[in-house]
Amino acid sequence: IRGIVKGGLTFLMAPPGSGKTEIFRKLETGLLNNSDKKIALLHMEEQKSTTYRAMATYKLGVNVRTKEDAAENKITEEEVIKAAQEIAQGNRTIVFEMKSGDDPMEIVDYVRLAASVYGADYVFVDHVQRLAYMGGVEGATNILTRIASNLAQIAKELNIGVIMISHINEDGHTKYAKSLEEEAIMLIKIERDKESTDEEISNTTQFIVTKNRPFSKLGYAGAVYYDPKTTIIRESKL
Repeated sequence: IRGIVKGGLTFLMAPPGSGKTEIFRKLETGLLNNSDKKIALLHMEEQKSTTYRAMATYKLGVNVRTKEDAAENKITEEEVIKAAQEIAQGNRTIVFEMKSGDDPMEIVDYVRLAASVYGADYVFVDHVQRLAYMGGVEGATNILTRIASNLAQIAKELNIGVIMISHINEDGHTKYAKSLEEEAIMLIKIERDKESTDEEISNTTQFIVTKNRPFSKLGYAGAVYYDPKTTIIRESKL
């Protein structure tokens, strides 16, 4: 796919519990470490402190996701804070949040704000079904369709990349709104055999590109391994 694409929506699609958030983390920290791009983050299932501690983990190379983890690895809280600040690199990382009771359509304003005011090149949203839950499941399809349509237009208009996590149904399509797949320029399914007795296999996630509007090429696109000790993702040898 030639990197994280701008000008449209990219969806990572997988069943719940597949490690999608951690893959997002790998992409986010990768952009910060290997480019000069600005990123905006919305992780709706975790607090800001959790996001920053996870980023510090990638900077330090050891697990500091909780105070207990940091203490076990002989890392002080001052070192955790410093690491988080170093990897976030000030205004290169914009972390925003939505609270219960917010109108799910506010995500559209947040993304526009992140790009037009703060200069974000990429916006990560984890995960899109959470927006549906905020608006009530009974109207989920309508809400997600409107959100996807608006974000696709903003991404094109402002030439940014909007990367979203999406849960899938048993039939392999986006939960509540198959129309999301139509709005995307890139669809990447991720698969992991969580029930395997082989630790290497059970912690390895594979990528399959199922839609690639900019570059056409589809199919298997590699794998990553989640190290349960360091809680860091790296490229898989499998």
